[in-house]
Amino acid sequence: MKKAILCIIILISALSIFSCSDGSGIEFYVLDADSITGQKSNTEILKLAKSEGRLVFESEDISGWNWQTHTVTLHKEAVPSISNVTSKRGGSALFKVTDKDAFVLCVDGRVIYYGGFKSGNENPAVPLEPHIEDKSRYSFKIEFDKKYATASDPRNSQKLYSYLDDLGILSSKTA
Repeated sequence: MKKAILCIIILISALSIFSCSDGSGIEFYVLDADSITGQKSNTEILKLAKSEGRLVFESEDISGWNWQTHTVTLHKEAVPSISNVTSKRGGSALFKVTDKDAFVLCVDGRVIYYGGFKSGNENPAVPLEPHIEDKSRYSFKIEFDKKYATASDPRNSQKLYSYLDDLGILSSKTA
């Protein structure tokens, strides 16, 4: 009987550890851009990302993050296939999205920032800022166009920098 109780206690402890780890690390979601436009708090955006969005990658999927250029490289296993996205359509082949989609970048269950994807020639609308442009089959750049932005550049988050530095995946360290 004591062994059964001990097993139950261990099981409950393990479950509580796993439930506490939910939302830890980097989480990168994509979702419809229309769902996050307007006056929404970061808490509301996070709820939408988790309920309506698609988790694209997490901390362990990142092989490097160049802080100066805001270029992110993912492990090959994290990008099993890419879609057919052209400069006419815009969007991202890496994430299999169009320029009508948005991304939400979270660290430890908190929204760091969100944005959009590069616009295409067929739809030259100004993308949400910051926005993503594919750089290669396994990397992308998070850009910020001050000309169209309505707020300051959020990419230099100290929380994000510290987290990436702790993981040891930062390159070009300049905070």
